[in-house]
Amino acid sequence: MKKTNAEAILLFSGIRRTLNITYLRRLRPLKLGTKQVVIIRFVAANPKCSLAAVSRATASDPAAVGRAIDSLVRSAWLSRKDHPTDRRRSVLELSATGKKKFQQLDKIYAELSDILVSPLDSGERQQFVGLLRKIHGALEKDKANKK
Repeated sequence: MKKTNAEAILLFSGIRRTLNITYLRRLRPLKLGTKQVVIIRFVAANPKCSLAAVSRATASDPAAVGRAIDSLVRSAWLSRKDHPTDRRRSVLELSATGKKKFQQLDKIYAELSDILVSPLDSGERQQFVGLLRKIHGALEKDKANKK
């Protein structure tokens, strides 16, 4: 492996670790972990989804997702209702309380985004996002080819 490629992975790992620590600190008052936030964000973007859909989208064990969803229902972030036509399934949505609290998550995301790109000027930010899209696309393509 070339030295510059190894450096890129090391830098990315360090940035990810630092952002994750900052993120967890900001989530602490909401009593949420990162996996719970991933679930909340997915349900917010996909109302009336099933536990199976959340599990697939987050590449997580259905039992673990079920426990996280139970916790989010108890803490009033999510509501779980019976599926209208399939009694074996339930559908998930943000609860009324969850919709109000979700604004706090968006604020935290915005703050983290600002922290991440604050050293960059406008042109560098556009270039950075473009490079991230290019890398993400290549990784997604590679992942699809390995199925």
